[in-house]
Amino acid sequence: MRRIGLLRVVLCIAVCAALSTGQRQSSPGHLAAAACHPNIPADIVRAHMPGHPFEAIASPDGCWIFASLVSLNPRPVIGTTGGGIGVLQWTGAQLVLKRVVPLSPPRPAGMALSHDGRLLAVADGRFVHFLDVGRLVSGAADPQLGSIRDAEAPGSVYVAISGDDRTLFVSDEEVSAVTVIDLQRARRTGFRQGAIIGNI
Repeated sequence: MRRIGLLRVVLCIAVCAALSTGQRQSSPGHLAAAACHPNIPADIVRAHMPGHPFEAIASPDGCWIFASLVSLNPRPVIGTTGGGIGVLQWTGAQLVLKRVVPLSPPRPAGMALSHDGRLLAVADGRFVHFLDVGRLVSGAADPQLGSIRDAEAPGSVYVAISGDDRTLFVSDEEVSAVTVIDLQRARRTGFRQGAIIGNI
């Protein structure tokens, strides 16, 4: 019930945001669904997930939900029991699970979506993974762009992106620090360690 409730809340937030603006927002690199409508037939929409969601966030236009799945139930259709990113599409009537993108190590936790709608950052304990949103929603192979590891065992749990998309903050619980990453440099250099500015 907890995982379903989490997705309910995120969906309601996404839909309310779309209704408040009166229009869908989209970025050049973001593949918005043409069939996505902000109107919902009911106050609560349930989406059953093939695993245990840690966090769920919506795309700027409210057409897509990304859920970090800490672990997946053994299901032949997915073919893995590790964790991954669930990609759900809002059709205007229901949330449809389109795919699960596996990650390794398989324990994705907190996520952040860049304000330009193109990049999804995911903390997984040992690394911060970066995924291309366009590839996630289009079904293209290998949406993962790269990873950054800021310590031997940092315990990275949550990430946050500054409003100008220039800086990424990573909460490293095991080393009692917040790692600061130059996100613009990371994108330019293929997400290399040199993009780390320092620690708080």
